[in-house]
Amino acid sequence: MNNSTIRWCLVLIGLIFNITNYTISPFRVSKKKNPLINISYNKIFFIIFLILFIIDILFIIYLNSIKKPLNNLPNLWWILLILIFGTYLLNLYINTEYINITCNRKPIDKCEYDKYCIVDTILNSCEDKFIKKPVIFFKKSIRTILNIIIILIFGISYIYEYYLTNPDMITSNSNIIKYMGWSRIISIVFIIYITIINKNYIPCKYGLPPNW
Repeated sequence: MNNSTIRWCLVLIGLIFNITNYTISPFRVSKKKNPLINISYNKIFFIIFLILFIIDILFIIYLNSIKKPLNNLPNLWWILLILIFGTYLLNLYINTEYINITCNRKPIDKCEYDKYCIVDTILNSCEDKFIKKPVIFFKKSIRTILNIIIILIFGISYIYEYYLTNPDMITSNSNIIKYMGWSRIISIVFIIYITIINKNYIPCKYGLPPNW
């Protein structure tokens, strides 16, 4: 496997894993607002993964300017990636039902009208209902493993671009390679943040059903 093939494998696998990571994370359906910045978690996570997506696409454009993954591909083949993955992300964001359960604040007479709430007859209070978790949301341990794999992929990609670049692959502006290598550090910082909050994930903290 030559230098170019490894670089393309790293960036494409990273792109696919990032999209998968967004899809399987329950954070993305929480419309509860972060108390520090007063922005809902679903918007925060969408912005983070949109930034990661844009960085990946810019990286792909950069690699494509050096050498295409397949010689018979048209020069602008990467636009197809934007149409497929970009449309998927946007569609997922727009058409998702967002949740912020606040059953413990509801009066009992209104509790039964909320599908996420149930009346506790013993405590005489409105409580969060256990709702079957969508199969698309993977358990925390799997999400953590995926995050670690993504960090490793971006780390290897950074090392490749910043330290191991073959001089024959360098374009006329060699500084671009340095900048693109450092863009992987930005992605790693975001994924580390996602990994930390995933490790400390508690459904109720995000206004989600307690069994999610």
